Amino acid sequence: MTDEDALSNLRKARGASKGKKIFFGFATFFIAIVVIAAISGNSKTSPSSQGFASAADTSTNGDTSANTDSSVTVPDTSWIPKGFYQWSNDPNVAFRWAPDGYSCNQYENSCYKAIFISQTGCPTQFYAAINLLDSSGSVIDYSNATLPNLLPMQRATLDFEDVNGNSKSAQMSEITCD
Repeated sequence: MTDEDALSNLRKARGASKGKKIFFGFATFFIAIVVIAAISGNSKTSPSSQGFASAADTSTNGDTSANTDSSVTVPDTSWIPKGFYQWSNDPNVAFRWAPDGYSCNQYENSCYKAIFISQTGCPTQFYAAINLLDSSGSVIDYSNATLPNLLPMQRATLDFEDVNGNSKSAQMSEITCD
């Protein structure tokens, strides 16, 4: 074998080695992209306070984040009137805080009023409770209200009173429709 043949074989071997390095580089890059896509695709944002909505919350109905997972059933919200929030623990119920200017019966300075509606009704009982919050958002008390029933698509306006007058805001904490 001549020096020229040896040099040619060496060049071919180096070329094959470079080809392998390039192939493994692309394969590693592709695998990294697939792993990153899989991780980011599975990290869906979940509500931090399931079912809770504060009197100061003015967002739209339900969760506004995009959900592309076809195996997840998204509740029908077409029946919910504008400005109402679907209760996350019961898609049959929606509520909204009454606008400013609504006065409560007795404790006007420390009263919260909410309006409720049920798509299919609550034939045996309707119950709602709120957490009363101080200026730092800590729960300091609660208030609740009940109705013997609620007809389908009937609105109910309930007062939640802070008899001590210490709250600065309120948070819907429980709704039961039986």
